[in-house]
Amino acid sequence: MADNLFHRLKYGKEIRQRIADIEAGKANIDWPRFRLLKSLELYLALMRKCNIHVAEAAAHEILTTQFSDDLEPRLIELLENDRSSCRLEAVRCLKRLGTPASLKPLFAVVSDEDATVRREAVTALERISKRSGKLQAADISRLLQKNRYPDIQKKLLTLLAETGDQGALMAVEAEFEKARAVPWTIPADLIRDYGRLAGGRALPALVEILEDPGYTRAMDACRKEEWNRRGSNLEVDIIRNRFHYNNWRSVRRACIDALVEICDQDAIPVLTVISTTDPASTLRDKAAAAVREILRNSKIR
Repeated sequence: MADNLFHRLKYGKEIRQRIADIEAGKANIDWPRFRLLKSLELYLALMRKCNIHVAEAAAHEILTTQFSDDLEPRLIELLENDRSSCRLEAVRCLKRLGTPASLKPLFAVVSDEDATVRREAVTALERISKRSGKLQAADISRLLQKNRYPDIQKKLLTLLAETGDQGALMAVEAEFEKARAVPWTIPADLIRDYGRLAGGRALPALVEILEDPGYTRAMDACRKEEWNRRGSNLEVDIIRNRFHYNNWRSVRRACIDALVEICDQDAIPVLTVISTTDPASTLRDKAAAAVREILRNSKIR
């Protein structure tokens, strides 16, 4: 306490003068001196009034300097600043601090007019919620309904899916069904989340969107997720049909990968046909190698 009082008496006048200069747009940036002054008010003024590079450096100094417990409320105040650089660095600081008290203020920033600030706010929410477990599916659903930015809606949808809530499944499934009206617009994270949440019953819908070469990621979702197949040959049947009716080499390659992943003897006849009839020699070789791999994995000699 005595040290703090001595520090204020010794440097208080200089700190006030430097803050006044910053507010007036006449800042003289002297980081070694700023570190000696060790003033939260000074760093906050730099974040409020200076360019993005100075604001970023000031935020770094705030995080690496031991300040009092009122740091978080002061940073939250900066979320309403006119400068996007100030809001961005405030969000990053709150993300590093990672306390649940900043969740509610960050909700508002998710709809910020600046795209970088919006994305950083969602990342901060994700990080804080994983650390504290305080962010509920209902909160994310409300944000999803209010937010009008497509890039943030995708991130919120992924965050919602990670809660594992049944309501999350319904929201993700509804979003996926809506997106299927224009299949080439379906984002990769939505495909992944729908496959993970809906399990095996998502497979037919996922494979149906494989008509476009960009949708090999749908097949990736089909084969990478651990679904409960219970001995069903649904996957082999669907992949067989999709392979033979698809003109895109990338999709056919993904189909072969999927058949290998299924690792079922029923896939062997399909792969054998591919290994002799596919117009692409690389895919014929790949299918032949896949047959050998399935046999090896199944311990069939």
